Amino acid sequence: TASANRSINNIPINLSAVDDYAVDSIFIRIYNSSRAQINSSLQFFGAPSASKFFNFTGLSDGTYYVNATVNDTSNNLNDTATLNMTVDTIPPAVSVPVSPLTGGNHSGNLLLNVTITDATLFVDSVFFNITNSTGQQNFTISASSVGNSWNATLNTTSFPDGVYNITVYANDTLNSLNKSRIIVNVRFDKTKPEMYSANLSAPS
Repeated sequence: TASANRSINNIPINLSAVDDYAVDSIFIRIYNSSRAQINSSLQFFGAPSASKFFNFTGLSDGTYYVNATVNDTSNNLNDTATLNMTVDTIPPAVSVPVSPLTGGNHSGNLLLNVTITDATLFVDSVFFNITNSTGQQNFTISASSVGNSWNATLNTTSFPDGVYNITVYANDTLNSLNKSRIIVNVRFDKTKPEMYSANLSAPS
């Protein structure tokens, strides 16, 4: 069984056949993940060569199977191999809560953590993009995964003190990208308090 994946909700099929005498018909069928036939297309020819195109449209996300039968005018049949096709139009989902939380204050190493799932295929890559309030500071760090948990460690001492936004980018194996989760108003503070004067004395 051959396999392929698509990020749009249609499966186009193009099939050509030849026969020493005449191709009578080409019959294309599509099945859902339960192997129940959900659509088909039959076309008659009566010529030594034939070519048929059909586009199965309006498909929901999921796994489909496609095959075809070619029949000549002597009723000799030839079946194609079955094509296994996965339709995935929805990008990965980023769950809450995420770390860090909106509005937090941080110094030193900051753990970035999100839980990400993909309903149909697999999460391929996750990264975090850090920008300051003016967009001048722009830094990207890739995450690694343990199951559905994706993590990265950010050294905040590499950034000037200030307020930053952190955007989570989650990409599946068909390059469907989710960048809707933004952690805002995260403050990086590596500066110690200053003492302008100190008058300490032991109690008498």
